[in-house]
Order: sequence, then C-alpha cells, then structure tokens
Amino acid sequence: MPAQLRKATVTRVPLSLPTDIDPEQDTYAEIRQARIGENARRAEMTKSVERTFDPNSSLISIKTSWNYEDQRAMEVYLTLAGTNLLDENGEPYFAFRRDRQTGEMHFDGTFEDFRRRWDALPLFIADAFVQAVYEVNPEWDPNRK
Repeated sequence: MPAQLRKATVTRVPLSLPTDIDPEQDTYAEIRQARIGENARRAEMTKSVERTFDPNSSLISIKTSWNYEDQRAMEVYLTLAGTNLLDENGEPYFAFRRDRQTGEMHFDGTFEDFRRRWDALPLFIADAFVQAVYEVNPEWDPNRK
C-alpha cells in the first residue's frame, strides 16, 4: 500500500513562563510541524543576502534585508496553530481560523496583522513561543547541534 499523506502534526507545547505570570504553568502553544511550503516561505526571507569577500583582509561581509527578530516572528506565524494566551482583558491574544482546504488552524490574518500583535509581546513571552516552535521544528533552531 502506498504512503498516505496526512495533515501536518500539531503538538501542544507548554510555554515556559515565570510563575508570577503563569502561576499554574498551564499556558501552551499549539505548533504545527513545518512542511515544504512553510520552509520555502521562511527561506524567502534570506534570499536577498549579499556576501562579499575581501581577498586583502580575508574578511567576509554579509548584508541582509531582514533581521533575526523578523525571522523569529515569521517562524511562529507560519507554525502557530493555537494558544490559550490571554490579553490584559482576559481575551484570546491571537485569533485563529480553520483553513477551508486543509482543515488546519492558522493565525486569522496576514503576517502584518500577526506582527502587530507579536511586536507588543514582552520579550520573554515571545522567546517562549520561539522555543516551542524549535521544539517541534528543530531544524529551524540556530543553536541546534
């Protein structure tokens, strides 16, 4: 019997947040395993990298039109399928919708919409989401050995 493709795996990952923010330690992110499409979209960010080599000094210079924070935000945007993180009013911080074709959950909006919400997060919460993404998609972790 030939292989049968299934929906991307979604993993519920507990977010590592301080106990004064999350006393019960029950905040989570649902992260989708990246597929070719997400990898390609992530790779689009780095296609404008310019590398130059100075033979006199043996130095390599690298210029990009993106930064590490852009990449981290994109990685979360591409794979976040859900979270129970609440805003200061007790409302869900991120909204999600089900894709009509795949049935998978995605952030309900454009990357720019996501980025406005993402940029308002405290750094330690953003870091917790990124770590959850790297737990499910270790090939994206720049510190992976």
